[in-house]
Amino acid sequence: MKKYKIGIVGGVNRGSFANLLYAKESYIKTIVENQQIPIILPITKDKNIIESLIKKVDGLIFQGGVNIYPFHYGENPKTEILNFDLDRDYSEFSYLEMALKYKKPVLGVSRGCQLINVFFGGSLIQDISKEIQKSIYHIGRDYSETRHYINLRDGSKLKKAYNTNRTVVVSSHTQAIDVLGKDLVVSAKADDGVVEAIEYKGNSYLMGVQFNIDRMLNEESKLLFNQFIESAGIQNE
Repeated sequence: MKKYKIGIVGGVNRGSFANLLYAKESYIKTIVENQQIPIILPITKDKNIIESLIKKVDGLIFQGGVNIYPFHYGENPKTEILNFDLDRDYSEFSYLEMALKYKKPVLGVSRGCQLINVFFGGSLIQDISKEIQKSIYHIGRDYSETRHYINLRDGSKLKKAYNTNRTVVVSSHTQAIDVLGKDLVVSAKADDGVVEAIEYKGNSYLMGVQFNIDRMLNEESKLLFNQFIESAGIQNE
């Protein structure tokens, strides 16, 4: 069995003593359990380095993390609770650009889903609780217990992976997709209409899920990981 290199763009914990580049253990474990090779990729503004790294990996994962700065989609911050990391924003936009250029499969989770939408010219709801009337509960004190139903679109890659019309997910977020980016389609929504997954219309595998598959590594979420890793093999043959 051929082993594929799956790049995970690192998040940054900025501490008083030292900044730490990290990847969530759940991603590492899942990739290893699938007999593939996880590689943590650095945050950098150097596009030559990013291009070189993208050439070496077979698939790319964008993790969750801090909010994407609103000026990327033409808005000012609307709430004081938002945290940003401009270096990470610019770095991840470059990684996504190169992944598309070299047709590498992409899976964006939580912030990663929002990043994909903004990259394609879409915008974000900055605070679901304030901007959507009668929204369901999308965030709680215990992230792992913030669960709700999503409805999957017929014909979507997501439904093909999950093989169901409706399922419960762990989905903890204050922000969500507002205007959908160009060349993207909605794959799933919550009962209040909040977008929970998107896909690319093009030939490359590009999936964004708002829900936290890193916190719900059950059989269903593993099906999505399996689909992503399988696409890494197909697109790199």
